[in-house]
Amino acid sequence: MSKPLEDRWQSEGGTYPCWAPDGQELFYLNGAAMMVVRVETDSTFTWSQPEVLFEGSYVSGAFGWGRPMTMAPDGQRFLMLKSAKGSEASQINVVLNWLDELERLVPMSN
Repeated sequence: MSKPLEDRWQSEGGTYPCWAPDGQELFYLNGAAMMVVRVETDSTFTWSQPEVLFEGSYVSGAFGWGRPMTMAPDGQRFLMLKSAKGSEASQINVVLNWLDELERLVPMSN
C-alpha cells in the first residue's frame, strides 16, 4: 500500500504501537493479537498488510493503564506479562503512611 502521509492509513484498529529499533516494522496489539506491519521509507512511504505474529492473554498494564509490553533493543523479543489462569485480583492492600511503617520495620541508625 502507498498513500500520502496526510491520509489515514490505519485499517483495523489497535493499541500500544511500538516501532522496531531499525524503524522498518511497527508492532501493535489488536485485542489479544500482536500485529506487525512492515514499512519502507525509500522514495515513498509504503507498508505491508498487517500480520498476526502471535496471540495470547497478556496483562494490559497496571490498573488498565501503562504500556503492556516492551521490545528488546535488538528487536528480536518482547517482554510482556502473561495473565495467569484464575489470577483475578480479589484484594488490594492500601498502606497509609507507608514510610512511617517502613521506618518502624527497618529503623535507620544515625
